[in-house]
Amino acid sequence: MDSIQTTLKGTSSVSSVSYDIWMYISFAEFVIVVALCLYILFRRRPKSERSQTKSKILHEGEIDFGNVIDSSFKAKALYDELKKVCHPDKFPKDEELNARATEIFSLLVKHQHDYAMLCKLKERAVNELSLILN
Repeated sequence: MDSIQTTLKGTSSVSSVSYDIWMYISFAEFVIVVALCLYILFRRRPKSERSQTKSKILHEGEIDFGNVIDSSFKAKALYDELKKVCHPDKFPKDEELNARATEIFSLLVKHQHDYAMLCKLKERAVNELSLILN
């Protein structure tokens, strides 16, 4: 009977040591999971384009809403008018005018939806290309 009790005693002590080790391992896992959750919640994410635009609107005031409205309704008509008269093929004989027209035309294509820039390019075309526009 003593040998049975000794064996049971030995297993119970081994079992409690094993239980203590698994408790520490599970506690360490819990701490790691909590740390990862906190990292995910509070990390700094790069700002998206939408949030950058929103911060410009709220804090910096860099957006010209008048130009946005004008660009929505007037830019296409002005672009169509300017692309016809500023095309480099209109100036085949004069190399200097052709080079200026090429530069203006490339800017027209780049800024075809920006009404304020199209107005500046219209003035530039009138001055540099000697165009008569209404």
